[in-house]
Formats: sequence, structure tokens, C-alpha cells
Amino acid sequence: MTDSILLAAEGYGESYTVSGTGKVQTAAGTDAEISVSANGQTTKYTLHITRRTAANVKLTVPDGCTAEMRDAAGNAIPASADGSYALIPGGSYTCVTTKDVWYHASAVFTASDGLTVKAASPITADAITAAALFDNLSSSIRNEFKPETPFAAGTHSVRYVIADTISRMYAQATAASGYTVTAIHDNVENSTGLVNGIKETPVTAAVGGSSERGSTTLSRPAAPPAR
Repeated sequence: MTDSILLAAEGYGESYTVSGTGKVQTAAGTDAEISVSANGQTTKYTLHITRRTAANVKLTVPDGCTAEMRDAAGNAIPASADGSYALIPGGSYTCVTTKDVWYHASAVFTASDGLTVKAASPITADAITAAALFDNLSSSIRNEFKPETPFAAGTHSVRYVIADTISRMYAQATAASGYTVTAIHDNVENSTGLVNGIKETPVTAAVGGSSERGSTTLSRPAAPPAR
């Protein structure tokens, strides 16, 4: 699909060294090796690279909307100069449509050469009627974080100022009839406290629920150590 790719890799810590990265030609049957060394030990990773003929996919977008093509990992794929997309045949892709910044719709499809994908048109409904964030899961001791301006259904951006010592928050949200709420947030690894991509978590508790399990846990990166 392309004559070359750029390999990038990062060691686990400052003492690690990485070699074998950079530009690699994608001729048929190409192998690339990346080495990671630390504390006198080296681990090697071999990448088997196969170039395939791309599937040329076209996209039609509803008036007043923009669209973004994403691969199975959620990475955005740029369009070619003619507006089409060069995709891997048989690969799964998602077209995300946006209208008026805040409204989105998605369509999942399998790429094939000559395919035309019709992007879904977002529903412009303000479907969250109430939302709240807390510092504890237990309803008997938790405190609610207060936004700088009160939440309202037609307000799609709410700002909270929360101390960086808080690594977990607990969310509740009330959805309009027929809708569900999903929190999109950093995926924080429990073992390292570092961010590894984006995570989607259903928010199943309505605002005001008192159940001990009635809030969705959201994590964020740990604060850096004081110096």
C-alpha cells in the first residue's frame, strides 16, 4: 500500500536503548528487527512486513458534517488527494461523522476495492440530562466535585478543577429515554500509572443513585512525584 513505513519504538525507561527504528522499505517479504537493551541484556523483535495492494474506498458525507476514517486501533487515516482512502482489503474500519462539533455517529465496514461508504448522519439531540463526579464510590462518605459552571443538557463542555492527587473519580449520568452514556477517557495501566490509549466505559448509574456500585470508576494518570 506504501513504498515505505516509519518504525518507532520507545524503551520502558531512560536506561533502555532502542535500535532498528527508522524508515523501512516495504518490498514483498521484508523483515525488520528492533533491539531493546538494558542492564546488559538485549531483546530482539522481528517484524514481518508484507505489502498488499490497497482497496480504494470512497466516502460520501452528509451535508453539514465532517467525517474521519479510523482503523481497528482507532488511528485516523488521511484521505488521498482525490478524497478516497487506500485501505487494507478485508480490514475493519470505522467512519466517524461529526456535526456541529458535539454530535457524532459511526459506521463500521469491511474494506473492499471499489466500495463506497455512506457516512451516518448524527442525531442532534442533547441526550444527557444530568451528570456528576465524585471522589469516592461509597455514597455515605463521598463528596461531589463541582464544575465551574453548572451542568446543563445543552452545554457540551463542562470544566472541573480537581487536585492532581486525585487519581480516581466516580461518574454518574442520567440519559434521556432510549439513550446510553459512555465515558471516553485515558486508559491508565494499574501497574505503572501511565496512559496506554483511550478507554470507553459505560456509565450505568443515573445521578442521585445511592448504590455502592452505582457509579462508574474513571482513572487518570498519577501526579508526578514532588521534587
